[in-house]
This record gives sequence, structure tokens and C-alpha cells, in this order.
Amino acid sequence: FLSREFGRQGPTPDDGQESALDAYLARVEVVNARFGERSGQTAVEPWRTDRGRIYMQKGAPSQQFSKPRPQAGSAYELWSYSGRQPYVYLFIDETRMGHFRLVYSNDPNEKTLANWDSKVGNEAREDMARVGHSPRIDAGSGSGN
Repeated sequence: FLSREFGRQGPTPDDGQESALDAYLARVEVVNARFGERSGQTAVEPWRTDRGRIYMQKGAPSQQFSKPRPQAGSAYELWSYSGRQPYVYLFIDETRMGHFRLVYSNDPNEKTLANWDSKVGNEAREDMARVGHSPRIDAGSGSGN
């Protein structure tokens, strides 16, 4: 993968210039430090978690809201990316064990759960509005776009 993506390019020395490989390796470090999950005796590799996978693809979100104890619904994280194609990703922790699952996104490459809105409270919807995104609630379609 590395040779296919980055060719013979290696990490750059401390010259103030960040190569694509440097950025990738920095993301790997963040993902490994923040997004590992355990399920009993089994560890899930951080890059295989929904948050880790999105972070590897997109980098750090432009805006992030984290509610470990919302008034209603499950704990959640909302990530927003600005740019030519602004995307939002809503992760919830239904287990209350730190296993965040992607339940909603307006990214056409990601799947939205049909009943995602029933799993979150008004705080998550308000945070979505704060980042300029008001999803259409359509529980039967499987799409919140």
C-alpha cells in the first residue's frame, strides 16, 4: 500500500515541509492513540473502527462535538469537514463502552442507518444545525441526505 500510494517517497526531514507520507504517518499515530476499542479479550485495530477509518481518510475534522452524556439518546461524536464537499459524520456509542459506530453521514460513500434519528436526542440534531447541516429525517429510506 505505502509504495503504491507514495512511491519511493520517504518521510521528509524536519525541513518544515510536510509530504503526503508525513501526513499519512501523523494520522496513523493519532488513530492508534485515540480510536482503539476492546471487546472482552479482543482488541479492534484502531484503523478498523468507524472513527479511525474516517480519520485515516479525511484527517482531523474542521469541527467536532462530543457529548458523552447527552440528555437523551446515546453518547455521540459529530465530526464536520468543510471544503468543496462539506461532510458530516455522526458516531454513537450505544454500548456505553466506547464503541462508537457511524450511524449517519451525508457522504455518499458511507451508509446511513435507516433509523439513525431514533438513536439520538435533540442535542445531536442541534449540533448538526450548528455546523450548517439539517438532515432530512426519513426513517424508511436508509438515507439521511
